[in-house]
Amino acid sequence: MQKIILTLSYLLFYLFPAITTAAEPVLTSEITEEQRQTAQQALNLAVSQFEKGDYKEAIANYSKAIDIVPELPQPYFNRGLAYFQQGELEEAIVDYDKAIQLDHNYAEAYGSRGSAYFFQNELNKALVDFDRAIDINPQDALLYGQRSGVLIEQGKYEEAIVDLNKAIEINPGLGEAYVNLAVVNFRIKDYEKSWANVKIARQLGAGDFFDPAFLEELQKASGRAQ
Repeated sequence: MQKIILTLSYLLFYLFPAITTAAEPVLTSEITEEQRQTAQQALNLAVSQFEKGDYKEAIANYSKAIDIVPELPQPYFNRGLAYFQQGELEEAIVDYDKAIQLDHNYAEAYGSRGSAYFFQNELNKALVDFDRAIDINPQDALLYGQRSGVLIEQGKYEEAIVDLNKAIEINPGLGEAYVNLAVVNFRIKDYEKSWANVKIARQLGAGDFFDPAFLEELQKASGRAQ
């Protein structure tokens, strides 16, 4: 997961799709054993290349696996992640669409497509996808955090707070949620709560996620030092 901050001052951490780090076994009776092994090797290699940041090579190997077993949703999803990391959002969305077509309950694909829509400034589409992902997997703290990013951008601060509190309820150690809470409380001018969120985020090891410009703004607005 990459740590990336928007000039909007809240944590973009939540708007990057989760990374799949293991290739699922290729299980299908419609190909030969040799084809199955070839597809599996391509998937395993693609995952390794992705983790090293070799996205172009990962895409090539995911494509190789897809040519052999086009009915599996995971290779499309993973290739979409690689396209996303290269900034090729349209290509990523096409792959997420295909993964969802093959598996209507693929929560990660809905969440990742929501992230891509966010970067295209398609906030309503992003929100629909995050809603659907949460319907499928309501115990995924990351999804609530992702949706909070869209809500913050839409100025729906109270709804964002609800999502972030839910993320913390599910995962109390999720320091990144406190980063976004600090920003939301700053936006609604509750500076004491914002500083309290900053403190907790730092205690949980998420202090480095704060944009220095945001902390400077908070200092000026609240009239106190860090």
